Amino acid sequence: MRRIFWAGLVLLLFGAGSLAVQYWVYGQIQKRLEIKISGQWIPVPLLNRFYFKNAKFEWKDKVELISADIEVKYQCDFISGRRIRLNIQNQSPVNVRFLGEWSKMQGHEKVTLNQLKADVALDPKGLAEIYEIHADSPVFQFHINKSEK
Repeated sequence: MRRIFWAGLVLLLFGAGSLAVQYWVYGQIQKRLEIKISGQWIPVPLLNRFYFKNAKFEWKDKVELISADIEVKYQCDFISGRRIRLNIQNQSPVNVRFLGEWSKMQGHEKVTLNQLKADVALDPKGLAEIYEIHADSPVFQFHINKSEK
């Protein structure tokens, strides 16, 4: 009986710790990218991922996420510079609006993306590295591989 109690307690502590790290990563995404994410944040205990349902945000007067369900996987590297690597993927069609100059450059203001994948790294100053970004819709395709800010 004691073993079950201690195993349950350890599992509960690991679950609470993983939720705390997920909430910290969620806050760091907003802080480092200087965005405010709204929508429902759905943590996944004991795993290095969480979800947003009906997520919305605007990023630096360039793009506005109108609505999307997305999955965020993360890896934290506290030893070499407190980097957070994010792998973001859509779970439903993504509605975006390009703002300002980006709207003129892309030739479209509103786009529905069928596929969105982003693999990026954040450091304490913001976006540090882009490993890959892929966005695809019937009228718009965008792809970046390995780029440093």
